[in-house]
Amino acid sequence: MRHVHREDRQPSISLLQAVLVLVTSPPNDALMPNFEVRQSLVSDANTIAQALGLYYDATRWPIPAPERCLRKRLSWCLKFADSWNSTVSGRQSCISEDDWLVSDLQVEDFSAQEIQSGHASMAIEMAKLTEIIREVTKRLL
Repeated sequence: MRHVHREDRQPSISLLQAVLVLVTSPPNDALMPNFEVRQSLVSDANTIAQALGLYYDATRWPIPAPERCLRKRLSWCLKFADSWNSTVSGRQSCISEDDWLVSDLQVEDFSAQEIQSGHASMAIEMAKLTEIIREVTKRLL
């Protein structure tokens, strides 16, 4: 975690991916998960994503299509992690819906291999479920 907080560390896609892996990894002690550390990592991921512009819809940006799709999938991975972490820990989400401009995941956002393997449809369904859990959590908190 010290590496994430270095002052000379520039936000990057690879850094965000690494933080998301840490956020979604199982806790060392399943009976006593450390929600504070996980919340800190989600906050770090959120900050990195904002610095990279991952809250914006890049559909019309002049960047290669694979990069647009990667950015969109990473945005949704962050939303998954943030939403489920806030639900489990009973804390507010780091992502404000007012700032979220990323469109819903579509089959076109995935490679042919991901579509054929069923990973694309699972991710799309997870996005729908995440929106439901966000609404339920918002009403409870």
